Amino acid sequence: MSKRTTIVLAGIAAALLAFILIFEQGSLTSSELDERRGRLLAAFVRPRVTELEIKRGDQRVALRRERQEEEELGEWKMTSPVESAVDQDAVDALLGSLEWADARRTLTDVSDEDLSQFGLDTPRIEAWFTAGRQRVRIRLGADDPQATGLYARVDDERTAFVVGRDLFEALDHDAAHFRSKQPLVGESPTRATRLELTSGLDERVLEKREGRWWLAQPVEGLASTPSVQEILRALEDLRVTRFVSDRAGDLAEYGLEDPSAIAVLVRQVEGADRRTTVLVGAPCEDQEGEVHVRIDDGPVACTASAILELLSRNAGSLREQRLIASQDEDVEGIRIARGTRSAEVRREEERWRLGRGDDALDADEEAVADFLRALRAARATEIVDASDALERAHGLSAPSATITLERMDGTAPEVVHLGATGADESWVRRGTEPVLLRLPGDLSPLFEPALRRFRDRQVVRETADEATAFVVKRGAVEEEVTQEDGRWKVRRPVVFDADAPAVRTLRIAFASLRVERFVADRPVPEHGLAEPRFVIRATFTTPEGGAQDADDESPERPAVRSYTLEIGAATEGGAFGKLGDGQAVFVVPQAMVDAVAPFLLARELSSYQAHDVEAVTIERGSDRVRLRQREGAFEDESGRVADNGRTDSLLDALTTLRASETLGYGAAPAEAALDAPRARVTVTLAEETTPRDRTVLIGAARGQGDDAAVYARLEGIDATFLVPAASVEPILEYHP
Repeated sequence: MSKRTTIVLAGIAAALLAFILIFEQGSLTSSELDERRGRLLAAFVRPRVTELEIKRGDQRVALRRERQEEEELGEWKMTSPVESAVDQDAVDALLGSLEWADARRTLTDVSDEDLSQFGLDTPRIEAWFTAGRQRVRIRLGADDPQATGLYARVDDERTAFVVGRDLFEALDHDAAHFRSKQPLVGESPTRATRLELTSGLDERVLEKREGRWWLAQPVEGLASTPSVQEILRALEDLRVTRFVSDRAGDLAEYGLEDPSAIAVLVRQVEGADRRTTVLVGAPCEDQEGEVHVRIDDGPVACTASAILELLSRNAGSLREQRLIASQDEDVEGIRIARGTRSAEVRREEERWRLGRGDDALDADEEAVADFLRALRAARATEIVDASDALERAHGLSAPSATITLERMDGTAPEVVHLGATGADESWVRRGTEPVLLRLPGDLSPLFEPALRRFRDRQVVRETADEATAFVVKRGAVEEEVTQEDGRWKVRRPVVFDADAPAVRTLRIAFASLRVERFVADRPVPEHGLAEPRFVIRATFTTPEGGAQDADDESPERPAVRSYTLEIGAATEGGAFGKLGDGQAVFVVPQAMVDAVAPFLLARELSSYQAHDVEAVTIERGSDRVRLRQREGAFEDESGRVADNGRTDSLLDALTTLRASETLGYGAAPAEAALDAPRARVTVTLAEETTPRDRTVLIGAARGQGDDAAVYARLEGIDATFLVPAASVEPILEYHP
């Protein structure tokens, strides 16, 4: 064989292979057909279906899948009776019904007479689908006499089927059912860069500049972004309730020749302006709450009349009334300047920081959010066109302060200048906007460049369980409590047990101390910190082996950490305070004030059980009662067994005696009458206890009703308590 012949044959083989590949590419594979075996429509391989056609009488609907590549899912479009986007849900439902259609009965070797009887020679519905290179015809005829469904035929085979009515119902729809009911979704109104609104003689033009919406006509100024977005979202979500006409016809019939409202959307498509026009006309007949609408040269349809109200909003309602429009997530930096002073916070790696560079400190996230929220909450009561005379009159020819918000998207910063202020009103100008705004109240505090506004309000970050000591100074009295072997003890000014609930409350409050707000860079007399009400020195200790986690990137802390908190005069939300040697004044939350106010001395005036009691002595003036336990019973001094009921009540009162309040250390107040107490009760305990004798002094009464209490002291403990009056009655009234 010659070389030339070989080359020719090779070329023929290559061409044949290419033809086979191209042909096979459009054909259904055997594996695809195997997976469909047993289904009514064996060739309906859903991803490969590219065309659908439905014929009902003289009505015809044709759908086609459009895709660039074979493996793409693509999009369905209507090609007949009109070219239109489709309602994807409706098409998906149709595809699903065809994909899963089953035959309930199969009738073979049907005759022409049978086909006529089954209604398949003049079918009620005909449908075609194309999958790969196959085009399959489906015909649906008369109802099955057994009422199990209706007759169907696939292609021209001499086989008929009985199928469920669900297949008929899936195909029994006109073109309107499959058309998209949201005609503007593909136009992406929310991505518009210009919006032109006309209603009557009123024309409003809105433009997007540097990421923000501006009102360009009939007046110039910032537009309300939420208001504009509401209109754009309504247009994108605009839903057709029914199609009225596909013919242009006489638009006056639908009120569209002289529309009630017109909206023109302009967006950038491949560098050019693309305009979409929405006409809103007269109310739809026989359907309250609907109006006629037309998109560009599309069909006339009906939609909810709410769109008319949105498109008819006047310029005043579209103006931005807020001091700023930026949302928290849009802001990258905040700078406040007044004269030569300034304060700055910036977002760095998802955290807000005070200042710049290595000296920057963490800012309080909530404080920044509160500041931005306060700016957005400030709303203008009047907007006037700017002029040189008005700027001079309202202090804006030379603003007293400026707030600048840098934006995350790199667009122009949002700038607000402060002019004249007073108790009742403030004047501002936003950037280069040619208007002035009057706002209620004095806004100058918002424009104060104080870094304390943004300081981290979490001033203590500790673990409550690592607290090991507290020294609390109240006036001239210092109370010290320490933790030893898991128990808290008072060490000064007396040695006694500490009140566990009170210490726990203090530990929790102090360990996670978050102040309400910072109020000043240094104390002034009004803060009451020259002679604070409370001074708390707290010590936290990390036990050996309790070093920070290896994944913790925060600086390593010393094993022992101490803090000093001063609390002064009361104010809204708590009390003024400061921490350590710092001069910054903040507001301590009321919960912290409440936690440190009570003395930490244990309020239990007994710490024993009834079975530990050997003897009880009660002295009430000249009256003296002495009880001693013998073989499980108590006897008086004459050896007579005491009344069990009264004695049990006495022991119960003694072993549960707890003060409602610790009044203070040192000598008892004169009104307590504890130098000549009403009762002196001594309990002698078993030999192994120390001390064996516990003596409680009960003094004068204070208060009435539910608040009635008595003064009391523990002998050997230089402190005075208040005890509920009801709890000492069994002691004061006891007799054997």
